[in-house]
Amino acid sequence: MSSSSSFDSIVAIVKANMIRLRNERSNLFFLVVLPLMIVFALGLAIGGEASSNLVGVVDPAPTEAGQAVLDAVEDIDNVTVRRYESAQELRDEIARRAVDVGWVAEPGQNGAVTLRWYATAGEGFRLREIVENTARTMNVERQVVQLVTEDAGVDEATAETALAEAAAFVEPTKVDRTTTGDPENDPANIRAVLAAGQLTLFIFLSSLVGASYLLSTRLLGVTRRTRAGPVPVSAIIAGEGLSRFLVALLQAGIVFFGSWFLFGVDWKAPWAVLALSVGMALVGSGGAMLLGTLARTDQQVSAIGLLLGLVLAALGGSMQPLQFFPDALRRVAFVTPHAWMNDALWRILVDGEGFAQIWPSVAVLAAAGTVLLGVASLAMARSLR
Repeated sequence: MSSSSSFDSIVAIVKANMIRLRNERSNLFFLVVLPLMIVFALGLAIGGEASSNLVGVVDPAPTEAGQAVLDAVEDIDNVTVRRYESAQELRDEIARRAVDVGWVAEPGQNGAVTLRWYATAGEGFRLREIVENTARTMNVERQVVQLVTEDAGVDEATAETALAEAAAFVEPTKVDRTTTGDPENDPANIRAVLAAGQLTLFIFLSSLVGASYLLSTRLLGVTRRTRAGPVPVSAIIAGEGLSRFLVALLQAGIVFFGSWFLFGVDWKAPWAVLALSVGMALVGSGGAMLLGTLARTDQQVSAIGLLLGLVLAALGGSMQPLQFFPDALRRVAFVTPHAWMNDALWRILVDGEGFAQIWPSVAVLAAAGTVLLGVASLAMARSLR
């Protein structure tokens, strides 16, 4: 048989399998809805970006000092200011947790301002420090202006101009701000790691559960009838293997792009994640072909596929990151392909590594997938004789 005819046979087998996948409506739920629902639920449990601090302000007659304090607070990231008419209204809102903290501005003499601070126990220490320091600075400036006005006998505008000119000769204090924190505790990174676990889980799980298509094809005699025609065994094996591989890649694409576009998951190094997904798709394809060839009933495929998929996912770090495993269990976990992929995804998403650092994991997954596909092909060839 010519190579062209073999290629046409492979394409026909793949096309038939894709049509079956499309026509079975339950696949829409298992391939699309279920994994994205889990990613969404996990992301919702972790939360979004750092939550906004709600600050209530009562300032019926704003002074220059009071406005400077308010401007300083509004310039802080993740702070939202709400204005209230009375101190009682502010206290009620804090008691109901509608706002976190707040203050009442009470104008004093010479443009100074007194701030009466309200908060529940233990709340708003950082905000209070900023508010108090800003108010203290503004009050000192007002006192200096008043002294210059009285001692020099000039108007307030002239005193303020002189103070500004004097301040221009003072070398400003330089502050280098360094953000510290553990990237493992960053909510965005946590969401990405959880989505990565689902990526690994569903590529493999969907492949194994999808082995039922290969089993039904074999039990219904479709494969043998195909073999009876001018279609070599190699073309049948290649067509079925490629079908399983494309389904696994489709699942990877749904989780990857769905979590990216719908839930804002940042995959950091998309091409490295894609390479890992291809490696895991090879593993899933080999496992699915082997299970579909050796199983005897649909119940066996469903039970073995679900059990094996979930157990390997749990052991390999898809349910909980490997970095939280005890050392002994973590070493055992690397007998699974899931551990190799999840560990590499952690290094990409948390440690900031790229393909140059995680390529050994890709090589391990590709080698494991190639071996599984080889064993499955031999088993399938034997069953077709």
